[in-house]
Amino acid sequence: MKTFRNILAAVDFSRYSDQVVAHAATLAQKLGAELILIHVINQRDIDGIAYTYQKLKILTDKLSFEGLIERLHKEREKNMTELMARHKLGECPTRYLIRTGVPFQEIIKAAPEVEADLVCVADKGRTELVDTLVGSTTQKLVRRCPVTLVMVRQDKALKPTEG
Repeated sequence: MKTFRNILAAVDFSRYSDQVVAHAATLAQKLGAELILIHVINQRDIDGIAYTYQKLKILTDKLSFEGLIERLHKEREKNMTELMARHKLGECPTRYLIRTGVPFQEIIKAAPEVEADLVCVADKGRTELVDTLVGSTTQKLVRRCPVTLVMVRQDKALKPTEG
């Protein structure tokens, strides 16, 4: 049987992220593996901010695009530390990465960089498309992930308004 030493868990801070972290942390603890959480700030969101910034810049010179992006990164770091604290991840070595780019591509790039043996993702993410059985990032990871992929299905008890 393959040994899992490094588990990469993708989180998007949607209501499904807690389930992914709980599953990945349990696996890491039972296997004696390191848990690496990864969050990717979607390049599409950055592009939207840049477009809005350019439109607003006409109105004021006091806006800083770099400042907006820096605040976004700090907010995501705060979200990550809160997520880690909520799950009391002290029982296994844990660290996190925050990247900017296309989520599935950044997760695939990160896997060999952190020597991940296993990647955990939710079956859905923050887009919440009602008719989608599996999220688009997860679909792409299922086809392209270079290591074993665990897809955490949403808990049936999780109601649409929770999270």
